[in-house]
Amino acid sequence: MDLFESQYENADGSGHADRRLLQTNLVKYGCDLSRIKVNTVNSLTLTASRITAECESKVRIFSVDGGHSAASTFSDLNVATDTLCEGGLILLDDFFNADWPGVAEGACRYLDHRRGSLFPVAIVGNKFIFTNTQAMAKYMRATCTISITVPAAASKGR
Repeated sequence: MDLFESQYENADGSGHADRRLLQTNLVKYGCDLSRIKVNTVNSLTLTASRITAECESKVRIFSVDGGHSAASTFSDLNVATDTLCEGGLILLDDFFNADWPGVAEGACRYLDHRRGSLFPVAIVGNKFIFTNTQAMAKYMRATCTISITVPAAASKGR
């Protein structure tokens, strides 16, 4: 779900979603397009019930990468949390991006407003990953590791 051809609704100018590029990349990486629904929608109009109806169940992984204002991030996290199955994950994009401080502001407001609804799991690149149970957060932090391989040319002289 993204604004796609409705970019006039993109109040903060945070992205320029391209439906054709998305579909090209989905095919490129082996996704079955018959199992994927692509909808043009402003996330500020989304409800948890609409998303669970579209998905025909609660959601296991929810990527929040919509508007970058504090208000839209707060709203997106609210909807994402309410659609998540037990132990599911929310991947919040741009929390640490200095160009979009509204994301961190909205996320912090949300976490304060709905204390205990999300628990941090990991920070991976520009993504802050949360889950909705303490047990899953603890399990994932204890069992998931990320290895980073530094190319030989980059490691010379260090």
